Amino acid sequence: MFLPSMTFLSDKYTYEDYLKLDFKLNSPDDIWKKAIDIFKSRVDSRFFLAIDKLMENKNAYEMLKYGFAIMTLQCSLIDTFAKFRYGSNNQTVRFKNFLYNRKVTQTVLKLS
Repeated sequence: MFLPSMTFLSDKYTYEDYLKLDFKLNSPDDIWKKAIDIFKSRVDSRFFLAIDKLMENKNAYEMLKYGFAIMTLQCSLIDTFAKFRYGSNNQTVRFKNFLYNRKVTQTVLKLS
C-alpha cells in the first residue's frame, strides 16, 4: 500500500530506513552492508528492472518504439553513478570525468 507521506528509495526501502542507519564513513560493517543493499535495491528497482521490462519480448519494431526510453534510463543510470562518485556539482564535468575515467567505468559497468 502506497502512503504519500513516505518517500521510497526503492521498492524495498524508504528514506526513513536510510536515516535510521545513521550512516557514516566509519560505520561498522553491518551498517555498510545495509547501506550497500539500499543502494543496490534502488539501482535495481529504478533502472535495471525498468530497462528489462522495456526490453522484454520485444521484436525489432517494438525496440524502435522503446529504444529512446531505454537509452534515457541508461543515461540517468550513468549520471547516478557519477553523482555517487564525484558529488552533485557541475553535471557536465562530472559526466565527462565519469565516462573518461576508464578505471571507474570498468568497475561500475564490470567491463574487462
